[in-house]
Formats: sequence, structure tokens, C-alpha cells
Amino acid sequence: MKKDRLAIIIGFVIMLLLQSVTYAHREVDLVTSFGGKGEAKGRYAKETYWTFDKNGNIYVSDTENYRIQKFDKNGQFLMQIDGSEEDAGFVFQHPTDIAVGNDSSIYVLDWAMVHIANTESPKIFNYGPSVRKFAQDGKFAAMFTIDDLTKQVKNLESAVPGLDEDGNYALIIPRGKTDREFLIAVDAKGNIYVLDRDDSKVYKLNAAGELIATFGSYGSGDGQFIHAADIDADDNGTLYIADTGNHRIVKFDAEGNAQTFSEYGDEDGQLRSPFQIAILEDGDILVADKVKYGKNYLSNLTRRKDDPTPRYVLPNRVSAPDSVTYKNFRVVMQRVQKFSPDGEFEDKILVRLAQDNPLSVNLKLKAIDHQGNLYFMDSETFRLHKYAPASTIKFSELQKELTFRYEWNDIEVDIDNPDDLDAKIGVNASDYDEDANLHLLWMDLRFTYDVNEDLRLSLSNLAFYLRNRYEIHYMRRSEDILGTFNQDDQTLEDYFADFIEFDASIVLNHEPYRYREAGLFVYFGGGVYDYVNDALASSNLRYLDWRLWFSQWGAGIHYDLGRKFRFIFSAAQGPPGGYFNYEYDYIDELGDLYATGFRDGKETMVFIAVDGVF
Repeated sequence: MKKDRLAIIIGFVIMLLLQSVTYAHREVDLVTSFGGKGEAKGRYAKETYWTFDKNGNIYVSDTENYRIQKFDKNGQFLMQIDGSEEDAGFVFQHPTDIAVGNDSSIYVLDWAMVHIANTESPKIFNYGPSVRKFAQDGKFAAMFTIDDLTKQVKNLESAVPGLDEDGNYALIIPRGKTDREFLIAVDAKGNIYVLDRDDSKVYKLNAAGELIATFGSYGSGDGQFIHAADIDADDNGTLYIADTGNHRIVKFDAEGNAQTFSEYGDEDGQLRSPFQIAILEDGDILVADKVKYGKNYLSNLTRRKDDPTPRYVLPNRVSAPDSVTYKNFRVVMQRVQKFSPDGEFEDKILVRLAQDNPLSVNLKLKAIDHQGNLYFMDSETFRLHKYAPASTIKFSELQKELTFRYEWNDIEVDIDNPDDLDAKIGVNASDYDEDANLHLLWMDLRFTYDVNEDLRLSLSNLAFYLRNRYEIHYMRRSEDILGTFNQDDQTLEDYFADFIEFDASIVLNHEPYRYREAGLFVYFGGGVYDYVNDALASSNLRYLDWRLWFSQWGAGIHYDLGRKFRFIFSAAQGPPGGYFNYEYDYIDELGDLYATGFRDGKETMVFIAVDGVF
């Protein structure tokens, strides 16, 4: 029967572990940090767009500072493009998204003013979206427009006054809404893809900047998308779009044929509002979405007053202003999933952001490069932190908690009855005095680790040791006419106990209104307690020796049957009544064995319950 119970417990643990680690994942290590808020070289403003070349160099389009900056893979500043040189050949109007081709050409989305021929006094300009192309060294190479900006529209009601390049009065005709947002990608052949987020439409230009195709539209059908957040193209001319509104990836091949993969959810292979996409060197795809897993661990440590993290109060509890609260370790896990080119889920990267660490609390994912490195920006300082995929297990994220206590007590007590027969002996005489000395060592050591967003493992060890010695002195035989033997004695107590517990819990559903979990615990422990009472007088042979011990174990599971019901099972075994097993010997005052005995038993308890609401 014992083996059957143990097999059930082990089987449940294995089931939980297999369910949680069906797919592998990787953690990340910090590689470098660079940049920050400002206008100097190597700095940038709030609105920035990031991209990378095949060598890992970093390009930043800084909208508010009207410039492009290039950094090496370690964040060292390399060059800047800002149109300030006299022969630059261009002026940035509103640079936004950026892409780099296989030949290291740089493509920047901007707005352009194009003079309409044969219009003078005033000159009339069309103002519309464009792509500015730069050589590897930053020299301006060409400008391509999405629409034909050389032709004049029939009515000039939308024209606004402005200045031409010579500072003379001119009319400017915006081609569409000027607050439209665009995204850009470039494939291996130099084809340029510009996505209009407002119209959910993709413009495909060849390497010469000629419009060769348009595809896509607003909606949830094939080839449609809503509020696309990012795009990227592979070497085969396949375009991938992060379809935020439909929680999926839309894929267009070189001929414009569309496919989709993934669906709404927070499970592996599912997406919730994807906002970053990157094609890796091997053709696989990394996708970041808005799913974040909050992991809270309420410790046994008292929360300090200077703790910056929010106070943690159990649900449906009210915390009094001066009540004791406990340290809450809170980590937010952000995931980036890896898919094959066909949309099959392969694995994922988990980034742990500790909320009590000022270096990580403000980090937001900004970009992903072709090697799979993740770039997080501090939303306050704008400093960028580069993380590289690392091992599956990250021991530095192991939550370690230690409580150690030492207690020492020294007690002296004198008791006297002034009306008894020894009152005539003197004012310093007493019927009874006691001298006690106690030492207590107590240690609680806990390790907790979130293996991934679902599985949490915990191992704890509680141990304590007590040593107590006290002496009792009564009136001496020569002074107490009622006494026959000297009853002075001493007592020695030694008590050691140790408990080890293993806990595992798995989140089955992270949805707040459909939250479900399962858990398991196993513990075992034991202790020994020696109690010796010995008369101090050589004429008194009284001696009492207690030898006590206990061992116990327990195990249990809980499993949420649904949102409202939970199944609970536990079993435990220990000494009867929760007391020690023991054996003892008692020698009386004359040295004879007066009593001996023992108790050796066990008690097994099984608890089964289903609780819930309906």
C-alpha cells in the first residue's frame, strides 16, 4: 500500500513536470548597456526606431533630433546621418522607421516635399511619404516616393501656406493624413516594403524605387490585418507582419499570396497583441507579444519600511496601517517566441524583470536583432540594455531566503514562605531557588525557483536545537526537620529537530477570470529529545532518563477542477496524537529501578475534499 501511494505521488510530480517543460525555453544574459537621453552623439530622444544589419551593427532613427545614428554591436558610436552638410542632398522632414539591406544600404521612412513642375509664384509642393536611401557610409543615394508626388491635384482646398527652399511663400499640399504611421522592410534583392498602418496596405517597390505591387487590407480575413505593429522580410522575399489586432502573424510570399499562423492566447504558440518580429539568420522567426507573467512570492521575512515594492495584502483582507507585512518578491516575465518559417512553434525566450530592482523595473522591449539578441530600453533614462539568449536554467534567479536566530535565557528564582519552620534560620533563607540557562538555535532556509512562467519549485529546511540546564535547590537536610533526603537536582534537556519540504505548483491557465493551478507538497522530518533529571546529593541516587523521538512525513496535492472547484488530497503519518515516541528509566532515591517503559506507535491521516462555490 505504501508503495502504491508513493507511486501515485511520483507519477503526479512527473506529470506536472512533463506538462510544464514540454517545450524548452531559454533565459538571457546582459551583454552591454549604452546610449541614453540627450542630443549629443550616442544619445537620442524619446521617439526612436531601431534596426540591425547582418553584422549586428545597430541603427537608430531619432525622429525628434532629425538624424540617424549607427553603433557597433557593443553600442559604440560609429557615425551619424543628419543632412547638416552643405552637399548632403537632403533634409529630413520627419524620419521614422528604418531598415538595412544585405549590402548595408540604409533605408529611412520620411516625408518629402516635391515641387510640382510649372508652378511658380507661388511654388506648389506635394507633401507625402517617402523612402530615403543611403549608402553604407551614410551618403545620400536616392529618394523614392510611395505616391506620385509630381502631379498637381485638381483642387487646392487642402493646401497650406509654407516656404520654399529659398524662403519664399509657397503652397504645400499634404497627400493624405500627415500623422499616418509607416513601417519598412527590405529583402535580399533590395525590394522595399512599406506598410501604411492606417490603411493596412503594403506597397512593394523594387530596388530602383518603382512601385511593383500592393497588397493587404483592413480586416480579419486572408491577407488582412488590423493595426500592424512590425514587419520583416526574409531572403526569399517573404514578408511577415505582426498583426496586433488579430493576435497573429500574416505572411505574404514573393507573389503576394497570404497565409496566417497563431491565434489569441498565452499558451506556447499563441499570441496576444504581437508587437515585435525579427527574421533570424537561419530563417526562423522571433515574435514578442504583450503577454507578461507576474510571479509573486510572499516570504517569511518582514517587509522593511524602505522597501520600494508595493505592499502585498492577501485578497479579501484589509491591512491595518501598523500591521506586519512581509517581503514580496515580484518578478515580471516577458516572453519572446520562436517559430519556424511555416509558423510552427519551436521554443521561447523568457526575460525576468525583478520589480524591486531599479535597473529592470522600467525596461521595455524595443527591438530584436537577427542573432536573436533582445534590446530593452529604460523608459526614464532611454538607456538601452542588450540581452543575449543563454542557458535554460538561470541559477542567479534562484530566490534564496535565510532566517537565523539565537536565543539565550538566564533565570534565577528564590521563593520563601515567611510562616514556615525555617523562618527562624535567617532573613536570607529560602525554601526554594532555581537557576536556569537556555540556548536556542533556529534556522529556516528556503529556495524557490520559477522554472518558467508555469512551474514553480520550492525547497525549504527548518531546523532548531535547544539546550536547557537548570538546577533546583531546596532547604538543606540539617535545616528542614521535615526533610528525609536532600532533593536538590539538575535537569538537562537536549532537543534537535529538522524538517524538509518540497513544493511544486503549476499554473494551468493564466487568464484572470479562468485562472487554474495544480500543486503538490511532500515533507518529512524528525527529532530527538533527551531529558535527564539527576539528584545532586551523593546520598540521593534518584535518576530519571527520558529518550524521546519522532519521525513524520506528509504529502498532498490540489488540482483546480475548474474556475470554481478545487480537489484536495493529503496524507500524513507521524506519532500518535502528535506527541513523541519514547522510552524511559526511573531510578528511585535508594538506587532501585522504580519504573521503565516505552511508547512506539504511528498515526496515519488521510484528507480528501472538494471545495468551491456554485
